[in-house]
Amino acid sequence: MKTIIQKLKLKFKKFETFENLEEHKWFMPQLNRHSAEEFLKDKQIGVFIIRESESIQQALVLSVKVPTYINSSQFCHYVIMQSKNGVWVRGIEKKIFKNLDQFITFCSNSRDIIPVKLDVDFYILENKTVYNRSNSLNSVSSNSSNFSDLSDL
Repeated sequence: MKTIIQKLKLKFKKFETFENLEEHKWFMPQLNRHSAEEFLKDKQIGVFIIRESESIQQALVLSVKVPTYINSSQFCHYVIMQSKNGVWVRGIEKKIFKNLDQFITFCSNSRDIIPVKLDVDFYILENKTVYNRSNSLNSVSSNSSNFSDLSDL
């Protein structure tokens, strides 16, 4: 039988669902709302970041670029809450996920929770280049071109 102190420690400990976020390129805890919008403004619809909430302790915020017909500013911000049961978007408790990765994966394949699919490919393809822009079109189409670089696509 657990003591009261052990129960309290479990209740107030930082939940494991938000740990190890630093390994994800989309996790940008240092950004505030304005900086998040600046980062997203020239990106395509669906590009997102996860940042720390400025007003709710131990909560995160999903900031995502959306079409103007959804929000004229082209940005939506969703508070992501956590508990021992998992993570969910505040105000949309119909779906609870085991961890943040499951939430991101779900939202990248479905519009059930937020109005656009999250573009996780942006972070996968961000550092890959299909061709070197300094090359001319002629050199890309020449017979001596090496297409082995296309295997990374």
